[in-house]
Amino acid sequence: MKTRIFWSATTVLALAMIAQLFVLTREPSVLTVHASWAHSPKSFAEARQKAGLIIKAEVLASEQGPDDVITMKDGIVDRLPARHVTLRVLKSYKGDLSAGQTVTLKQTGGIEQNATRTQPFVLEGDPFYQVGEQYLLLLERGSTGVLLTISPEGRYQIGKSGALTPMVDNATTREVRGKLLANVEPQLR
Repeated sequence: MKTRIFWSATTVLALAMIAQLFVLTREPSVLTVHASWAHSPKSFAEARQKAGLIIKAEVLASEQGPDDVITMKDGIVDRLPARHVTLRVLKSYKGDLSAGQTVTLKQTGGIEQNATRTQPFVLEGDPFYQVGEQYLLLLERGSTGVLLTISPEGRYQIGKSGALTPMVDNATTREVRGKLLANVEPQLR
């Protein structure tokens, strides 16, 4: 009887240790953060107008970049993780980029680290880019010349069939959701 209790207790403790190890070593879940974007186009035509650059591109790499550092008036420093996404331009519809050119897009989000935790986070409507994906991107140049999407309404994944899938579902993106890129191209110039 004592042997049975001993082995039962040992098994329970072993399972508890394995469960704890699993919880401590698994990847932290990604936190999705709501953001206010500079542009909130009410139509696809307005999104197209806001964009200084419109391209079809393939993702070559997506890596953690340097944080955006903002110093407030009161001296408090705020850090926002950022990712650098390397793209190969497949086709240019608007702006000065050319097919075959490699460019870098900056995406807010990534791994936030502070004294108490490490937490991956993304902005709502702007999930991490994955190598090999293709997109129709409506872009602008940031203050330092870096490329940025105009808003979530400026990012459409291109499926194998050529159909467009926007990153958000709203009246602006529904205008082209599910349409073939070839059928939307005349609107992009």
